[in-house]
Amino acid sequence: MVVDGLATALKWVAVAVLIVVAIVTVIDIVARRAAGQPLPGVLEFTEVVGMVVIVYGGLATANHITVEELVAKLGRRSQAIVRALTSLVVVGTFAIAAWVSFGAFERSYTREEYATGLVSIPLYPSRLIVALGFAVAAARVLVTALERIRFSTGAEQC
Repeated sequence: MVVDGLATALKWVAVAVLIVVAIVTVIDIVARRAAGQPLPGVLEFTEVVGMVVIVYGGLATANHITVEELVAKLGRRSQAIVRALTSLVVVGTFAIAAWVSFGAFERSYTREEYATGLVSIPLYPSRLIVALGFAVAAARVLVTALERIRFSTGAEQC
C-alpha cells in the first residue's frame, strides 16, 4: 500500500538522520576536547534538522497510546465502532496539523527562512518533513479507521 510505503520511507529517513546526528555529535564532542571549541553549526543542525526529522519522520509508524479501561468492557462490534470514531478524530487532528504545517512550509520557503546561529540553515526542509509526517500519519490512521468501520458494520473480520 502507498501509505505504508510512505510511512516506511519517512521512518528510514528518520533513522538515517538519527545516525548522522549521533555521529556529528560525537565528532563535536571530540573537537571540543581536542581543540577547545565546538564545531560550527552542530547545535543548529541538531535543533532544526535532527529533531524534526526524527520526531515527525517517525510519526506515521509510531504506535499510539490508547486507554482501554472503558473500551475493553464493550462488545467486539462496539469496540470497533469506538475505535473507528476515535481514529476519525485523530485523522482530523493530523489533517489539520498537516494543513497548517504545509502553510508554514510554504511561508518558510517563499521567505527563505533560515535558523540564525554560527551557521545559517534553511528551515523549509524541516517544515516540509513536519507537514509530510502529519499527512502520512493522517493517511495511515484513515486506513485503520476504514478497516474498523468495515469491521463494525460486519463487512469484514479484523
